[in-house]
This record gives sequence, C-alpha cells and structure tokens, in this order.
Amino acid sequence: MYFRSWRGLSGLSRDIWILSASTLVNRMGTMALPFLALYLTQTQRFSKAEAGLFVTVYWVGAIFSAPLAGHFSDAWGPPVRHCRSPPIRSIDWPSILE
Repeated sequence: MYFRSWRGLSGLSRDIWILSASTLVNRMGTMALPFLALYLTQTQRFSKAEAGLFVTVYWVGAIFSAPLAGHFSDAWGPPVRHCRSPPIRSIDWPSILE
C-alpha cells in the first residue's frame, strides 16, 4: 500500500523534478546553519554571542530578501534572477568569515 502512492510520481514532468531537487538541496543547506555556529565557536574561536549574531544575520537577511526576490522574479523572470544572484551571494560569505 505504501509503494502505490509513489507510482503517481513517475508521470511528473522534468521541470517538477528539477524544482523538487533544487528545493531539497536548498533545505539541506539550511540544515547546515547550526553546524556553522559550532564551526565558528569551536574551530574559529568566535564567542557564542558572535556565532549567534552570524546565524541571526543570516535569518534576518533571509526574511527580508524573500519578498524582494519574489518581486524581482516577477519583474525580470526566473532566468535573469538566477544568473545574477550567485555572484552577489559569493561576495557575502567570504567577507563575513574573514
């Protein structure tokens, strides 16, 4: 009975599978945030308050950037937004951890 519910998934389009896979990868990346705090405190010798501040800044940025990204996606379309966002994101993390 359990496996019967999975049979309907074979008819889904390739776009749905790509969207689902990218969502899974995104969620797995979010699960790494608690380990970022451990890495910062134990390896990089940041205080617990500083590590908490890094994680808090991430979540505050995510809360405010989600509606903004939705607006840009509606205005420009997803392909343009995806082409421009990786260079912007690559600027953030190296400067934070230095």
